[in-house]
Amino acid sequence: MGALGASSLLWDHAVADVEAQGTVSDEVVRAMLEAQGGPGIFADPARFAELKSALGRTAQRLATMRAFPVPADVAPAIGFRRD
Repeated sequence: MGALGASSLLWDHAVADVEAQGTVSDEVVRAMLEAQGGPGIFADPARFAELKSALGRTAQRLATMRAFPVPADVAPAIGFRRD
């Protein structure tokens, strides 16, 4: 459960990076990789750049969705319940 919380915080950092500087910082990408168990194939600089670009695009999309105004009277699209 701790890793899930760390991942959420790292995504928040990625989105903040994109909003502030237009790209995800190398430090945030490395932290995300470490939270997932290490760099693996992304130790290769070309693969790292590819991942960083993909994370930047995804973080930009997330920032755009979060910025979309939703009135308080609109019901959630997904609901969870315990049977």
